[in-house]
Amino acid sequence: MATVLSKKGWLRKKEFVAVCGFASPGWVMVDVLSLYLGAVIVPLPLNVSYEDLQHMLDESGARIVFVAAEEAESLVGNVLGKEGVCPSVEMVVVMDYGKEEEGQEWVARLRPMLPASVVRVLTMQELLLMHNKSSSSSSSGAFEAPAVPGGEGWEEEPNPLLGLIYTSGSSGRPKGAMYTEKLTRALWHTGFSWGVGKIPVVSLGFLPLNHIGTCFVSSIPPSLPLDDASMCSYSLPHSG
Repeated sequence: MATVLSKKGWLRKKEFVAVCGFASPGWVMVDVLSLYLGAVIVPLPLNVSYEDLQHMLDESGARIVFVAAEEAESLVGNVLGKEGVCPSVEMVVVMDYGKEEEGQEWVARLRPMLPASVVRVLTMQELLLMHNKSSSSSSSGAFEAPAVPGGEGWEEEPNPLLGLIYTSGSSGRPKGAMYTEKLTRALWHTGFSWGVGKIPVVSLGFLPLNHIGTCFVSSIPPSLPLDDASMCSYSLPHSG
């Protein structure tokens, strides 16, 4: 998917990608491809008003919205489908991983609901098929080098922005907190660890993936080198 998005110019380094849904393999795929291409992921919470969701999309300027199939009709009907709303959004991708047979039904249902500014409505399966077709034939599009933070091709930005995580909005309009590479690394090493010890750390996350505790953080004992640390992190589907 990263290859297709890069070659076609649908997603570039430093651009924002919104994702809405519960914990799923599709979410993980979006998270990884965003990191791979140097894009900034914007997890959308499911427990806020539609006005707040519109605010998040407008403020972030996300070009692509990945949405779980079960949330697609609600998000499109109440936010993305309104004329003149979220003008930066050019593409909606239904996360149909594991539900490929239903994906096209969702696309057919959503397309008439979206304004002309949204020029593409696809499924994850379609993106994967596009890659298979392009790999078997020559393509004129240029694939940008991987922009994984800390690697080659990302040297012009020593501390790139990885994610924009919004607050719950309990005290007003949700505010976007910017998580850079250095801040994320700090959280990995110290922020949510359980202290010094030789016992491998296993973290069980029950928070939704739009929360920093599960979106970016895995527990690693700070006393151990990163490559020697035994670490395991689980994220459970969350309904709230």
